[in-house]
Amino acid sequence: MMTKLPGILRRLRDGFKSRGFAFIPQAILSRLPRWLYFYDRQLLTVTNGFDIPVRHYADYELQQITEEELPKLTGVPFSIKKAGRELREGSICFAVTKAGRPVAWRWAATGTLYISYGNTVVHTGDNGYYSYRLETIPEERFRGHVNAIFMAMQSYFAASNRTRDYTLISMRNIPNLRMHMRCGFKSVGRTTVLNILGLHFCFYKQWPFHTKRLTLTLGKTPKGMRAL
Repeated sequence: MMTKLPGILRRLRDGFKSRGFAFIPQAILSRLPRWLYFYDRQLLTVTNGFDIPVRHYADYELQQITEEELPKLTGVPFSIKKAGRELREGSICFAVTKAGRPVAWRWAATGTLYISYGNTVVHTGDNGYYSYRLETIPEERFRGHVNAIFMAMQSYFAASNRTRDYTLISMRNIPNLRMHMRCGFKSVGRTTVLNILGLHFCFYKQWPFHTKRLTLTLGKTPKGMRAL
């Protein structure tokens, strides 16, 4: 326990420096279960196309993951059951793999979507798609895998004239925001979300799709929508 104390003290010091005494309730509340309490501010970003460099590495493969491919993957750091269900429901996934092991991946879907993480509703229309769950395992970061996946997904959807790539990003995730902005994304929407005692609120401060200013859900997917 004592070996962890210096790290804890450093986080407390850094928290006080950046947020003052407001850091204490924020630190406590952030450790509560999401259904009990969760607060965030998020940006909906969009790009009409990428023009970014792509690196090619030996021993790495960029591929679209299908339900048939899932059992062949090794060392999968995500739920195979959940991935299979999302593929059957219409999502697509591109991944960079090494020796059959996914090291970076990104998902996308189209239609009227309920984004559970942000209690928000996205309509991709006939010319867009919504991308989500962009991840790279720690030891493979900063190698350009994300760029390769972005370009592959853009080519996939361009075949059906879908050129607008939407994605929702927490305003607290500064590195993720900066990376998307460097790749050409721009903010087109802003929300504040709150979960408390199972009630899910979303305040749309700015939104490109027609919706109510304030919505409330009870932890269930709204009728006629698909949850991500």
